[in-house]
Amino acid sequence: MKTAVPRPRLYGYFRVLDSMDDADVREARQTLADFAGAGGFDLVDIYEDGAPGYRLQVWLDMVNACRAEAVPALVAVSMDSFHPDPALAEFMREELAQKIQGTVFIADRAPGEADRDG
Repeated sequence: MKTAVPRPRLYGYFRVLDSMDDADVREARQTLADFAGAGGFDLVDIYEDGAPGYRLQVWLDMVNACRAEAVPALVAVSMDSFHPDPALAEFMREELAQKIQGTVFIADRAPGEADRDG
């Protein structure tokens, strides 16, 4: 008798930019789902950051969920999900990986690129 091995779990995250319409938001969600499926992950939930004033609460909820549910992985659509400035985006990504005590993947990076941290 075979027992199914549970797939590793992860959360998705993206920032809803002013330039995004409903189709763009659906595409971002699909990108996260595709990444999870291709990587053998179970996508638990997706956190969407709709406005700069809400980012702190979204991140707090996300970090707390990762810790409470023992989910040490996140995937973001792109580095722009963190910040438009590349240096600040990388800093934020590293901070998030540290806070969840795990890995932060970037869905729009080709395999072999630095697609994770933590």
